[in-house]
Amino acid sequence: MGGLRTSLFVILIGLGAVTRPAVLFAQTPPDLIAVMASCTGRLSALMEYQWLVQDPASEDTKIKRDEMAALLQAVTPPGEDVRAMALRLDAKQSQAALLQAARFGTDHARSGWARQRATHLLGTCAALLVS
Repeated sequence: MGGLRTSLFVILIGLGAVTRPAVLFAQTPPDLIAVMASCTGRLSALMEYQWLVQDPASEDTKIKRDEMAALLQAVTPPGEDVRAMALRLDAKQSQAALLQAARFGTDHARSGWARQRATHLLGTCAALLVS
């Protein structure tokens, strides 16, 4: 499993070099558990939202969520499971709130902001997955 984690880290750093060069030169490395947990939670919220509105894209989102969950499991060392789940649930709740505000909000400015923010956060997560 150590080899898988090392390979995953190298792949993520490589992706960061392409999509976010500043990450490579930051003084502190990214918290991979937080990144993967947040993205897993955000994709879970999107999938459930898609179920709610009967969007057939939910199947593709489920596949992406499962891939992200596998990455999360690979970077989570023993003893960090509770932290990873807490981060995942926080991100899921936050993303669900954004999606609900975007779809059902009555304040058009706030709804537009929520839509843009939800899209941006999900796009950041999608950039981590090789499609």
